[in-house]
Amino acid sequence: MSSYKSTYTIRSTRSRASRVFDGALSTSHKSSTLQLLATAFPDPEDIVGEQYLRPSECTMGPPTTSREAPEPSQAKNPETKPLLPIQDEGEVFDEPTSTFPQSVFNAVNVLMGLGILSLPYGFKITGWVLGLFMLLVFCLLTRYTAILLRKCLDLDPSMISLSDVGYAAFGNKGRVIMAVLLVTELLAASVALLMVFADSLQALYPALDLNMLKIVGVIFLIPSTWVPLGILAYTSIIGIISTIALVIVVIINGLSTTVSPGSLLNPAPTNLWPTMPMSIPISFGLLMAGFAGHAVLASIYRDMKCPERFPAVLRYSYTITTVIYIVMAGGGYLMFGSSVHHEIIVNLVNNPNYNQFLTRLVVWTVVLNPISKFGLTLNPANLILEVFFSNAPFNLNIRASKVRRIVFRTMLCLFVCLVAILIPGFHRVMALLGSFSCFTISALLPLACHLQLFKEQLGRKQKFLDWTLIIISTILAVVGTVWTFLPTEWIES
Repeated sequence: MSSYKSTYTIRSTRSRASRVFDGALSTSHKSSTLQLLATAFPDPEDIVGEQYLRPSECTMGPPTTSREAPEPSQAKNPETKPLLPIQDEGEVFDEPTSTFPQSVFNAVNVLMGLGILSLPYGFKITGWVLGLFMLLVFCLLTRYTAILLRKCLDLDPSMISLSDVGYAAFGNKGRVIMAVLLVTELLAASVALLMVFADSLQALYPALDLNMLKIVGVIFLIPSTWVPLGILAYTSIIGIISTIALVIVVIINGLSTTVSPGSLLNPAPTNLWPTMPMSIPISFGLLMAGFAGHAVLASIYRDMKCPERFPAVLRYSYTITTVIYIVMAGGGYLMFGSSVHHEIIVNLVNNPNYNQFLTRLVVWTVVLNPISKFGLTLNPANLILEVFFSNAPFNLNIRASKVRRIVFRTMLCLFVCLVAILIPGFHRVMALLGSFSCFTISALLPLACHLQLFKEQLGRKQKFLDWTLIIISTILAVVGTVWTFLPTEWIES
């Protein structure tokens, strides 16, 4: 395989894992539920073109894969220079395996992550009006850029990842930038997982030292970076179960008591508008972090049996995710008001009016979340860095033996632990992840690639829209990133 190819696509492992859940719900139930949720967002067909938003139902004849779909005009012209280097003649692509419900499930699983724990705190910063507005805007922005990503992928069937799109648009420079950004995002996500592991255990056992729990946690999690990715893929279901269980328990606890704070029946005082204006830039990343998934959405698209239905996958998955986010953010903010912590699980555990068995059970599922995802999250970063250090002038030849790979991955885990100890709080990590990585990978790069690849075909209105979104996203990303490093005393004054 050509050296430019992405080594971190998880398309195959996700598709294998998705088969486990194929029969979890009846087809009729899934279809009716998704159809009900699908009407939440309109189709922006006047923005990117109807052909990208109103696909065929893929019901006639055998499933059409993206590699069998009609090629754009540039692919039909034999004199047109290919967007990517030509693959070896013997190279074979995996056959797409994901059905429509599986693709929706995988997309929801990608979008719903640890960021949900800090959403109530994000609403505490912004108030109701600005919080709901930002959450919906970020949802629509990332859904729009996901459609643009699909449009770029359709230019060349050999493009299977976001890094391939970057290469097609900006050459080797685009591929390098994409790799750096992806490694940064994955390392930050790994730090967040380790912090959730330690914070959750300390919420259950307050007498334990937080930094010691982080050290114990990384020792416990290091072996998960050594095992094959295929084994870890089957544990990804724990993440979505943990998220859904957390939302359900928050609602149950809120309805089980009338004592405030902590009750939905007797809500705590809240605010329509921000009461801490200096903290607003922190909320940019907290609310954006829940919509980061474009690096994996490309793999989900390429693994669909009916890729023509990808816009519907986006509509359903973003609708489901946004509804859950609003319930979690709004419910948590209503229950605890200005007393809500950076992670809502701290409020749940410390409230004596709740069913402690149920609350502790769901906190333990949150503890299991990092155990199931830590190895999966770090694996792409490990592969990229191993290839880099093996090809660098100071060749370490990491991939020459299994022992060297284990030592390298262990050292990377220890680095993650060090960062987790040095950074003061989980909400800072999520704010940094959302402001820097999510705005860049899920907004700026798809917009920039779209402008570059279609610069001769786009009208003035389309270019104006894309450039406007790039400018706004850049401002939010820069300001939000800078604010994550400012002293707490200053931004919360």
